[in-house]
Amino acid sequence: MLVEFRPPLPDDYQFICNLVHDKKELFMVYPKGQFPFTVSQFEAMLDRRVEPTVLMIDGEVVGFAAFYQLRKARFVFIGNVIVDRSRRGSGLGRKLVSYMSEMAFAKYNLPEVRISVYNRNTRALILYTSLGFTPYAIQSKTDLSGHRVALLSLSLRRDN
Repeated sequence: MLVEFRPPLPDDYQFICNLVHDKKELFMVYPKGQFPFTVSQFEAMLDRRVEPTVLMIDGEVVGFAAFYQLRKARFVFIGNVIVDRSRRGSGLGRKLVSYMSEMAFAKYNLPEVRISVYNRNTRALILYTSLGFTPYAIQSKTDLSGHRVALLSLSLRRDN
């Protein structure tokens, strides 16, 4: 199994959009998006992202993540994390988030990486905390059904 990371190419955009299977998943990955997630929405999102990155296995796009809110010498958020549904639970999310964290520390020399996750995304919460991310804030948000949910913000310090 050959694991690669690289910036997305225009030919990848539809594959990345296809990783999102329903409204709830899109809300977890990109709350501002409208289902179905389209290439035009993805391109608009890319305009506000730094270091968009695809995760590839044996030449196939199976995951995506990007940075947002880059604050030089302070922190950056990892966002829009998604791994192909059929490959979840296989450690690829760990590889992707670890890769993004390492890039933030090495390339941007940041002392802190942040990530936000909704309380209902238990798998992601467990993954992020197992990587050393710790909670520092909780915000009340509204989900697609109008119900209150908690958006947890977590932080990973370089010295961890």
